Amino acid sequence: ELYKAGLKVDKINNIKALSEITDSKVMILLNKEQKEKYIALTEEMKNPKKSKSDKKVARRRLDFKDLRLTQLANQWLLQHE
Repeated sequence: ELYKAGLKVDKINNIKALSEITDSKVMILLNKEQKEKYIALTEEMKNPKKSKSDKKVARRRLDFKDLRLTQLANQWLLQHE
């Protein structure tokens, strides 16, 4: 298990290194305006916006958790009256 985890970390580090190298090579080829757009694009890819459907799913999960916590609290109160 530890060996597999180590391999995953190595792969992640290799991908990060390749990404940094690629970014630096791309930046050399771009003009100032293109560089700004490229930087904005890479930042957007790092922090993707959630779609409406993703937000709905997250909201449903929170609603379910709230409902479940309420049920558990009610059960606890009934047991300790």
